[in-house]
Amino acid sequence: MAIFGASATLPMETTRLFIARAVNAKERQLIEDACQSELASPAWRILAPRSWHVTALFLGDQPTDRIPKIMEAIAEQSQRWQAFTLYDGILSTMPSTEPSMLWIRFRPSDELQSLHAELAQRTDTPPSPHSPFLPHITLARTNRSAHAIDGPLVMPSMNFDELTLFRSDPAPRGRVHSPLASWTLG
Repeated sequence: MAIFGASATLPMETTRLFIARAVNAKERQLIEDACQSELASPAWRILAPRSWHVTALFLGDQPTDRIPKIMEAIAEQSQRWQAFTLYDGILSTMPSTEPSMLWIRFRPSDELQSLHAELAQRTDTPPSPHSPFLPHITLARTNRSAHAIDGPLVMPSMNFDELTLFRSDPAPRGRVHSPLASWTLG
């Protein structure tokens, strides 16, 4: 065995994680029905509908051995929080010029902003630098030219009633999001 210096260490195993409210089957159907023409456009690469979600906190690449502590923090926060409602989910693109994402964007939510901040603190993760934190469901991405969209209303409201810890793994056509565990709020 060769040792290449006293500071040589094995690379730490990490897992890309985020905390979100998963979109349920009824909501997926509502979105698919309301957004049929846009989702059928060849300009967009549709994300797997079963992985659609509203992010509460992006954790990034975390040491895999931290996952139990992160789960414990989410469980504690889920007991402290009651369900709340997101409003006015419109179909839109981001950014407004040369769009690269198709999403359902909700009005900013004080409740989600506070939950985001508390989850960041409890998991020792930097909060999003974006203010206000815009609740959204990313439906598709593109690296082609796509026209900007700002409307119509697709989801008048969405109950934010649970937290799910997802892992995000690279795949040939983007990333695959897999739920690890879920907790009901309240």
